[in-house]
Amino acid sequence: IYEDIISVMMRTNGQGGGDGGDGDGGGGGGLEPSKIVFVSATPETIALKGSGGGNGLSEQSTVVFRVTDRSDNGVPGQQVTFNLSTNLGGSALQSPEGSTDTDGNVVAVVNSGSLPTPIRVEALTSVPTTGEISALSSVLNVSSGVPVSSRFNLYISADQTPCTQSPPDTCKMLVAYGFDRFGNPAVD
Repeated sequence: IYEDIISVMMRTNGQGGGDGGDGDGGGGGGLEPSKIVFVSATPETIALKGSGGGNGLSEQSTVVFRVTDRSDNGVPGQQVTFNLSTNLGGSALQSPEGSTDTDGNVVAVVNSGSLPTPIRVEALTSVPTTGEISALSSVLNVSSGVPVSSRFNLYISADQTPCTQSPPDTCKMLVAYGFDRFGNPAVD
């Protein structure tokens, strides 16, 4: 019977330890970011600045992104910079940068402007080994949110499912679209 002692050190994606290196990718958490993804925007439609949200809408939206390593683990302490696709009407970010929490999430707060417009938030972060990575949010709508009759459309859907009614020709699927006075989709 032979007996050996084996020492193993594992290093994955520039992470790991044992040799004095901390694998720090500049984020302070010791993990190197691999990607940044859009998580959510709440709410997706915000009221025009100064409208006070009187129609049930807020004038701010919270946009969440997540920075992860190659194993899809959140990277804590990573600095992230935010940009808006437009600042039309004074739409602005509450802060142009943020730092990820312990789960790798970072929040951008968007304040509405005085003109209706779709807005997207871009999140960027630096990765020492590969450069910069970024992600775009889904579209946020700055809207008055109240549909007007001149921008209300009703259609018979081309995608018809069989009717259970008798006779079948009496059953049609209708689709309605409502927009505010500026042409933005109305809130549900």
